[in-house]
Amino acid sequence: MNDLYRERFKKIVNIINSNTVREYAHLNDEKSFTRKRKMPLEEIILCTLSKKGLTTEMELHKYFIEKGATSMNISKQGFLQQRKKLN
Repeated sequence: MNDLYRERFKKIVNIINSNTVREYAHLNDEKSFTRKRKMPLEEIILCTLSKKGLTTEMELHKYFIEKGATSMNISKQGFLQQRKKLN
């Protein structure tokens, strides 16, 4: 059963990292998500998908702990602005 979940997760991550999703995610500006950011498009999508109903600040904190980052390097406002740019 665990292998099935791992395979499904790998497929989702591969789809999120694909150019098709990157092109589709641009809302009205093709320059969105093109420069190197503290939290790139893939991480914004994964963090959004892994939300469990906590506050945004707590979700970001938990995401960075699970990722292995010792400190949160993005503000709540910055995350919400980037998430708003998603299609």
